[in-house]
Amino acid sequence: MKKFLAEKLKVSKANISRYLSGQTVPPIDKLIKLCDIFQVDLTDFVLSDLSVRNNEVRKVGEPKVSYERSLEKENRDLQARVNELELALHRHIKDPDILRKYLDDA
Repeated sequence: MKKFLAEKLKVSKANISRYLSGQTVPPIDKLIKLCDIFQVDLTDFVLSDLSVRNNEVRKVGEPKVSYERSLEKENRDLQARVNELELALHRHIKDPDILRKYLDDA
């Protein structure tokens, strides 16, 4: 199986071993290819334990509350970065009409 996956993903068998053991996470393009190979949805592939039998899918990873908190923190961090970029634009674009057009298009 490792050889098959290595050939399909165009990576080494050592990389496949690292993916399977959890030492590394495949890049998104490899995850998409794996989903195609195994004919599963990307969300299910990433967030579910697909080894469970009898059509029973068990979510793995953080508890829901912790996951939601991490999403909220990530959202705050992204919003802070957007605010920083807008401030940088204000400093570098002196013409208010150009700035307004740029922000409206974003």
